[in-house]
Amino acid sequence: MSKYEDFRRGQPTVTERYPQLAPGFALLEQQQDVHFDLVRRICGTTAERGSTPLFEVDISLLSILNRSLDVIDGCVAMYDRWNLSSAAPQVRM
Repeated sequence: MSKYEDFRRGQPTVTERYPQLAPGFALLEQQQDVHFDLVRRICGTTAERGSTPLFEVDISLLSILNRSLDVIDGCVAMYDRWNLSSAAPQVRM
């Protein structure tokens, strides 16, 4: 563990210091679940028809969903650790 990481671990998180921001973070985490549900719908199977075929547009949509999930995950992780210089560009994306 670096000295910087050790210092950051000793600090309260953004949501600990500003509890009014916690609902926003919870909403972002809920959006991750929504993304996974969409992935399941694109790649999933149905009891009546078995597996569904993937089309070219599905691959594009999966890429978009993956990037969106990564941005949400990175933003929440960086912002809650006070790493605003990394979180701000992710918010702009």
